[in-house]
Amino acid sequence: MMSNSVYSLSPSGIDTVTMEPSATIQVTATPKSPPKMKQTLARVPSTGSSISHPPPSAKRLNKSPLGSGSEQDTFAEAKNMPIEAWYYNPNSVEDPEEKDPTLPHHFNPDQQVPQEHLETLGVLVWTELQTKDYKKNQQFQQVKIERGYNYEEVVTVAPNRLANYEQKKREFFKEHLHEHEEIRLILEGSGYEDIRDFDGHWIRIHIRKGVLIVLPKGMYHRFTVDDTNYLKAVLLYQETPSRIQFDRSNAGTDIMEVREHYVTHVLSRGASLKGNSSDLSGMLEGLDDELEKFRANQEIVEATLDESNLYADALKVAQAAKSSADDDVATRLALVAQTLQAVPPAKAEDSNDKEAVDTRMTQLGHAMSL
Repeated sequence: MMSNSVYSLSPSGIDTVTMEPSATIQVTATPKSPPKMKQTLARVPSTGSSISHPPPSAKRLNKSPLGSGSEQDTFAEAKNMPIEAWYYNPNSVEDPEEKDPTLPHHFNPDQQVPQEHLETLGVLVWTELQTKDYKKNQQFQQVKIERGYNYEEVVTVAPNRLANYEQKKREFFKEHLHEHEEIRLILEGSGYEDIRDFDGHWIRIHIRKGVLIVLPKGMYHRFTVDDTNYLKAVLLYQETPSRIQFDRSNAGTDIMEVREHYVTHVLSRGASLKGNSSDLSGMLEGLDDELEKFRANQEIVEATLDESNLYADALKVAQAAKSSADDDVATRLALVAQTLQAVPPAKAEDSNDKEAVDTRMTQLGHAMSL
């Protein structure tokens, strides 16, 4: 039978609600089967209890106006600072049997994940935020106002600071989801947020001081401190502070409306885009092959044209030579005719005149030599 413990909230300032370090987060809540998908997501009832109304001491966060100029410019730059993330290796060199989740668990070589890819999964990250006096931090305030966060709590995850620390650490590392966004600003220390990629592989995000991270509702994830065993963070809420995690191992979690919404609007869409990208890559590769074939055919055509041009040039030369030869023959025939005309016709009486015969033969031989 599931055991749930819920502690009351204590105020930590004029405009915030803070859950003390001894507070216990309700875990392993069992969802009921949801009705059919609706446009507006309804809360899925759970078997455990949760805080449904703020205690008298709870106050909403004031939406104070933002500054302008360099402060907002700094915010824009801060969001663009990359965060360190990589694919999680369950059989890493330092922990081949996956007994210690607080170790980095890198592949060799490392497989880094760019922040742009995290954003396609619905994860938002800001880095390098000032934490010394975070309540006055304009960057932090801007995120709260833009995303409609009205409540906050400060939680420290560390031995002797969080009741039942070892048990809680194990619970946090179970794969689970929430019905609300999980947003935290890391004030001190560091840890890891593990999220599922489109294909189900784990991506490990290193969260440390100055990082503000938002995980979308309905996303399966898990959390652990790193080997420092210390993390202090501010958690924000749009509604009444309530942290209930629904473990993936529980029956019904996969069909919660909030999960189906995330799958439909993020995972399926991303997978479709990835598939379209793969199809496009295949088409481009096919076009490259066709282009190579076209270029090869073009080279054959060009070679054939060159050969044809050579034949044409040779034919022109032959035709010119023939024309020249024909002209030469015509000239020679004309000369022969002209010479023959100059030869006096033979007479009968000349046949007995040897000199006349020799003269005539000489004239005919000259004509034949032309």
